[in-house]
Amino acid sequence: MDIILKKVRIPLRRGIALIQNSGFNIGTFVIPFVIAFFPSRYMMTALLFDTGNSIMCIRGNYLIAERIIKGKQQQSVRMIFKKIFASIPLLTYLLTLLLSLLQIQIPQLFLNIASIAGNANPLIAMLMIGVLVDFHIEKCAIRLLVKRLLQRFILMGLLAGIVYATFPISLPSRQMLVLCLLAPISTLGPVYALQLGSDRSESANLNSLSIFVSIILLTVLSMCFV
Repeated sequence: MDIILKKVRIPLRRGIALIQNSGFNIGTFVIPFVIAFFPSRYMMTALLFDTGNSIMCIRGNYLIAERIIKGKQQQSVRMIFKKIFASIPLLTYLLTLLLSLLQIQIPQLFLNIASIAGNANPLIAMLMIGVLVDFHIEKCAIRLLVKRLLQRFILMGLLAGIVYATFPISLPSRQMLVLCLLAPISTLGPVYALQLGSDRSESANLNSLSIFVSIILLTVLSMCFV
C-alpha cells in the first residue's frame, strides 16, 4: 500500500507544483508598471505576451497538470477538445480575439456593461487569494513555499537574462519581456490547484509571496529601464 501511495503521490505533487508555479499575472501588475513608467507604444509587447499567457493560464496549464497526475491515458480528440472548450473564460477570450482579427466592432453599450465586471476582476481575484491565505504555517510547509518560490524566480530570472541578452528584437521589447517574465503567478493557479487536490492555503500563500517579490523586482527594474 505504501508503494502504491508513493506512486500516486509523486505525480500528484508534480502536477500541483506545475499549476502552482505556472502563468503570469500581467494585467493586474505588469500593465500598471508599463503605464506608469514607459511610453504607451511599449504596451504592445506586454499585450502580445499576455495573449499566449492567457490561453495557457485559462486552460492549457490545467490540462497539462491533469495529464501528469492521471498519467498518459488514451483520450480521443473529441474528449480533448471537450475539456479545452469547457472553459467559459477561454471561449470568451477566443471569441473576442476572433472578432478583433475580423475587425468586427463590439457595440459600445456591451463594452460599457462588460467593463463593470472587468474593473472588478482584480479586486475579486485578490479577495479570493486573501480568503484562502493561512498564516498558521507549519515548518515543513514553509520550506516547501520557499523552495517553490526560489524555483519560480530563479528560473524566470535566468530566462529573463537570456531574453534580454540574446533576443534579436528592440531594446524596449526585451525590457517589456523581462518585466512580464518576473510577474507574479497567475491568480487562476490557486483555483486550479485546489481542483487538482492541493491544500487550500498552500497555493494562495505561494501566490501572495510571489506578488510581494514581483512588486519589488518590477519596481527596481522599471526604474533601471527608464
